[in-house]
Amino acid sequence: MVMEGHNNWILKLNILNGLLYSASQDGTIKIWNSECGKCLWTTNLGSPVLNLKISNGILFAVVQSDLVSFKMKKTSLKKMAVYSGHSQAITCLKILGEIVFSSSYDNTIRAWDIQSGKCLGRFSGHKDSVNEILIRNSSVLVSCSNDQSVNFWMFTPS
Repeated sequence: MVMEGHNNWILKLNILNGLLYSASQDGTIKIWNSECGKCLWTTNLGSPVLNLKISNGILFAVVQSDLVSFKMKKTSLKKMAVYSGHSQAITCLKILGEIVFSSSYDNTIRAWDIQSGKCLGRFSGHKDSVNEILIRNSSVLVSCSNDQSVNFWMFTPS
């Protein structure tokens, strides 16, 4: 089986409950029936969708320097919030409870309240792009950067 429908590169995939979610350079997210390959729903975000994560019934899409959250319906998505604050593209997402963390080419990490979209904190200290973040022991962020360093950050989950 081959699923076709995007007009540009497909950058990320996720699968949940028999549905395949695809994010594309063409600015769309598509929901597919993974059994038969039929496209069930498409949303156009207007700019390339660089990353896609699913957690607790919420789909997170990275659109350049913004993060957009959607409540997942049976075969569609309902926009919840837009998390704006990074000045360059987001490189990584990690989710812990009601907080989503994003790292960016702008050398920072941000913590966001999933429900409200409010920025809970900004972690700065890297001198170059932050490529990856990990969560250790539910209260320590670990990040790596193009500045050739690994940083540890303490935070208090709410």
